[in-house]
Amino acid sequence: MDPAAGQPAATRFEKARSICLGLLILGGVGVLLGWPMNPNQFYFCYLTSWAFCWTTLMGVLFFVMLHHVVDAGWSTVVRRPAEQMLAAMPWLLVLAIPILIGMFTGHLHEWLRGDPHLEGFKGVFLSVPFLIGRLAIYAAAFLWLSFVLRRNSLRQDADGAAHWSISSRRWASGGMVIYALTMTFCAIDLMMALNDHWFSTIFSVYVWSGAVVAGLCAITLLTIPLMRGPLRNRIGSDQIYTLGALIFAFSVFWAYIAFSQYFLIWYSNIPEETIYFLRRWTGLENEPAGTWWILSILMPIGRFVLPFLILMSALTKRNPKILGIMCVILLFSHWLDQYWMVQPAHSEQNPPIAWLWMDLSCLMLIVGICGMAVIRALRGAALFPLKDPRLVEALSAEPVDHLAGADAE
Repeated sequence: MDPAAGQPAATRFEKARSICLGLLILGGVGVLLGWPMNPNQFYFCYLTSWAFCWTTLMGVLFFVMLHHVVDAGWSTVVRRPAEQMLAAMPWLLVLAIPILIGMFTGHLHEWLRGDPHLEGFKGVFLSVPFLIGRLAIYAAAFLWLSFVLRRNSLRQDADGAAHWSISSRRWASGGMVIYALTMTFCAIDLMMALNDHWFSTIFSVYVWSGAVVAGLCAITLLTIPLMRGPLRNRIGSDQIYTLGALIFAFSVFWAYIAFSQYFLIWYSNIPEETIYFLRRWTGLENEPAGTWWILSILMPIGRFVLPFLILMSALTKRNPKILGIMCVILLFSHWLDQYWMVQPAHSEQNPPIAWLWMDLSCLMLIVGICGMAVIRALRGAALFPLKDPRLVEALSAEPVDHLAGADAE
């Protein structure tokens, strides 16, 4: 295949780049105003938006690794946009610096100031040296997995060697284990540890399942305009349908995990566990119920009820417009989920609506910077893997074994 076949024009993504630049500037101004104005609230707003972007990017990373592990064919033409989204990973980790400042100054994790109740294993696990070491390991794992999968794919465009696909499959297979461990403990350290006395053995699976849905939605929203533009003859309805099916499946799985976490905590009725849902539903003992319960109702509607009812049909999963709208709703609900997990640790009775502009500023800043990185990556390489051995199967929308007279070269 002609190496220039998938190369985007120099002016492509210019509008998207301008939008990201505008978000970056507006978000940066808001952050510079909000950080000194109310540092306590700022760190929680920033963590909410950073967690939204981080979980979404981790969902994208999971999709790329899953593609290689199962040796999928259909997803070959949509894998490159997903891989290029991983170019934002280094920037996202740099953008975690304000979170580290908030943690170690005690604004986010109050126990880092010193908690006499932390004893035994919990005291060792939540010690500062061990925490710093774990955070460094997480960052190294996320960076390396993102780098090696993108590197192998881009190098294969140059020489077409099959060993790059084999290398990616091996890294993805071992990377799944690394991914599971690092994402689990990172979610625990950054979000569950906001309240060091609360614990849930299913919390990390809850975060991961939501991240996969968000990652699939981000990939779909990037794939749809490419399907109508430079990849018009290479991405078909089969790829859109399968992405919709995966979004539907993982939305149902997220609902199962969310209900399991709630049901087990409600049934066991252990005070250290029930405090999490009391703050988000009925209010604490001797305190009136706040308005967090409104978000506790809206979030599962957007994350499960609407996707379940609308994406159940095969026709809606093949309709790019309907699927795109559902992806936007799911991504908004995903941000609402991060807000629901993080903010009650600081504002226990009511959501801090007065500081919503600060949440939006943090979100615009992070999305703007990550979006600029993704656009730069998309403009710097072909929009689909030109010499991947599975490309014939992907372009034909059929298994390779059933292609009569196909030129595998």
